Amino acid sequence: MNYYHEGFGYQENWLARMQKRLGHDVWAVTSDHYFPFPDYDRTMRPYLGDRHAGEKRFEDEGVVIIRKRSFLAGLRRSGLIVFCIRDVVREFRPDVVHVHGPTNLCLPQVVRFQKKFQYKIFADCHQDDVVSSDDRMLIKKIYHGLWRIFYHGFGMKKKVSCFLPITEGARHWLKSRLRISENETVLLPLGVDLDGMSYDRPLADEFRQKYGIGDRLVIVNAGKQYPEKRIEWVLDVFAAALDMGADVFCVLVGNADETYDRLLTEKLRPFEGRYLRLPFLPREELRQVYSAADVGIWPGIPSNTIQEAMACGVAVILPDNNVVGHLVDENGLLESEDITRAAGFLYALSVDPDKRGICQSRSVEIAGTYDWRVIAEDLMRIYSRE
Repeated sequence: MNYYHEGFGYQENWLARMQKRLGHDVWAVTSDHYFPFPDYDRTMRPYLGDRHAGEKRFEDEGVVIIRKRSFLAGLRRSGLIVFCIRDVVREFRPDVVHVHGPTNLCLPQVVRFQKKFQYKIFADCHQDDVVSSDDRMLIKKIYHGLWRIFYHGFGMKKKVSCFLPITEGARHWLKSRLRISENETVLLPLGVDLDGMSYDRPLADEFRQKYGIGDRLVIVNAGKQYPEKRIEWVLDVFAAALDMGADVFCVLVGNADETYDRLLTEKLRPFEGRYLRLPFLPREELRQVYSAADVGIWPGIPSNTIQEAMACGVAVILPDNNVVGHLVDENGLLESEDITRAAGFLYALSVDPDKRGICQSRSVEIAGTYDWRVIAEDLMRIYSRE
């Protein structure tokens, strides 16, 4: 994988962790850099340290993490990273190499050493038309064209046992960009740690009392904050709900760069006493926020924390697309454009506790079908197929 962030709740953390708990030997090989988050020094350095993490070997939840000296990371363009894996493959002698991303620049190395070390190759895919919204750029079209040549012209596709898109949107991306057919893919959805993320009434009461929220309807958005997340739309819905007479309170969790931070601050200015902004939080503290929240709104590029919020009993407002739309089934609203409709949904929940409770209980049910342990067990069966 290009990046690894110890202590985070990303797929690469949880799959490796659960595979280890299932009794397998797991090594994660990554670069010596953290992801180039927007305004890294201001937003993420306080939690992760220098973006250049350095070459080292350590354990995270029992999983061996190997940071390798990487090239191109200084360009600050995510995904443009390559590092040598041969010595690790020679030492570990894996049965399976799971590559994070179908255009991972280390994939040609993985293919090159396959014959000698006799392992299976699997490649997951997180790209979709929402996350990769800049795919229409000429440089991206050329880049993906080169990968199609690698896969189909040089036979690299035959070396990959299976492609693992995380959503139907990612499956469509593989087909449209790389010409990988649906029968060459198996869905590998994102999951949630049900042991660490669940509703806790005492934590919820403590949070609401601490910030003087009382019985107001709490809406939440958590994750990285930048324009493609469309957090300003969340605030527009919040404002419209207030205008309708809804007794709502807004909680934003995360860090933004200076420019986007100013935009959010200005939009919140008229609502003093009705909102709370919190920085990036560890998962234990995020659980308290979610336990205290009623509705989560994520209108832009999706966050991997949506299912965590749902597991804590948070109803959701999500876009009607093939990326996150499957997470809404009588537990919220599919909407990311119509402010009035979304605000009306918030108003309805604020005046109807029974409706709110039904949505929240349904969120817990849906999140329960995405247990990381079950997903890891399913993945092991995919690995074992001939």
